[in-house]
Amino acid sequence: MASPFDRLPVELVDEIFEWLCPFCATPVGFANVKDWGSNTFGSKYDKADALLQLTRTCKLVNAVATPHLYHHPMTSRWWLLARTLLARPDLGLHVRSLLDNDKLRHRPIAENTVLAPFPTEVQSHFADSALARATEEERHAITDISLPWRDRMTWSDSSETLDMLVSLCPEVQEVKAKVGTLNTPNILIWSPPASLPNLRRFELSKSSPGAGLSLNLLAQVATTAPNLTSVALFAVEQNASSLQTLPAMPSLVALALRNAAICSETLRKLLAVCPNLQSFTYHGAPPGAHERVTRTEIAHALVGAAPNLTSLELILDPDDPMNLAPTDLMMPSLAGLSKLEHLTLTLDCVLPGGSSRAIPITSLSSMLLVSLLPASIRTLSLLWFGLYFSVATEPLLRLASAAPDRFRSLKSVHVSLLRNGLPGYEEKCAEVVAAFEKLGVEILMTPLHI
Repeated sequence: MASPFDRLPVELVDEIFEWLCPFCATPVGFANVKDWGSNTFGSKYDKADALLQLTRTCKLVNAVATPHLYHHPMTSRWWLLARTLLARPDLGLHVRSLLDNDKLRHRPIAENTVLAPFPTEVQSHFADSALARATEEERHAITDISLPWRDRMTWSDSSETLDMLVSLCPEVQEVKAKVGTLNTPNILIWSPPASLPNLRRFELSKSSPGAGLSLNLLAQVATTAPNLTSVALFAVEQNASSLQTLPAMPSLVALALRNAAICSETLRKLLAVCPNLQSFTYHGAPPGAHERVTRTEIAHALVGAAPNLTSLELILDPDDPMNLAPTDLMMPSLAGLSKLEHLTLTLDCVLPGGSSRAIPITSLSSMLLVSLLPASIRTLSLLWFGLYFSVATEPLLRLASAAPDRFRSLKSVHVSLLRNGLPGYEEKCAEVVAAFEKLGVEILMTPLHI
């Protein structure tokens, strides 16, 4: 019996199957495996199963559906996927997205966290690859067949899992990995230099306490994937003395460092190798980290080394004592970032002396925001943790009055504030809202109830 798809153009059939593909359905950023499928078309696993069933209907449908089936592999038996890709390298060419999630780690395992034996083909391939890049001392250990990893591959990090799979997927475009208890010092070590020219988005996080990720990982990543456009690192810890020379990353336009503990010199060196950076996110680590960077140092580094920034998000810890130093009483102006359009700041980036929890603030300079912002700003988000709104009224009203002349591109302002319930609170909110609405600027006030 002929398939109904036989009467349709192949291009139309391909577009239909895209609705079942997590990668094609979310073309911007990482395939959202968590939320994907939260619609009437069924769950993400139902969709993957539907693609699998389609490949078994006829030759035409198999030819069209198979690439979508492998665009974003969803399996808990990654070692079997590796065996398939070794036997069929053409299927590895279809893989676009490898994300560390609940279906791409390891099978349910015993209490000792030791995997059952891998297929012989997988063991041999990666053992040979390890031998090819090992030192003489390491070769002796690898060839010792009594080692547990040689026949069972003891589980440690999902980054190792993804590393192996990535080396079999030369067309992969996005990789998201997680370093576990062993704090693996390397990443993408199974792939030769420049072997992943299509890898655009890379994310690495750490799932356990202990020392943070080293920025030296970027050297291996940038060498293997020279055309990266987006990098996100979670739990970063790096001092300048141990920072290796990083290769230039001219294609990188988005960089996110969350829960980061780095010094100002490290930040400057990192920004220097990313000359075309357009989006930067920095979330400072909580107090106790060995390395710290103050808001003043961040501002100077960005204005001096990131002139192409269009989006900036700074989240600093409110209890960071470095932001209370006499030499760091006010964040320097960002007016030098002449292309900046989107800005998100927390309270502790702008208050004199830091958080109001440390130093009581009864008033703020009305010019605080006007002096801080570049003329190019379009959207502004202020996260006023712990700050009573009555203190922020004057800077906001002054911003509204200056907008027609100095901030003509301003389109949206979002303020999260601590609702204190004091007399006049509602009137102050209404005054600020009216001032921005009169200009045609969208204003959103989000009260925080504590």
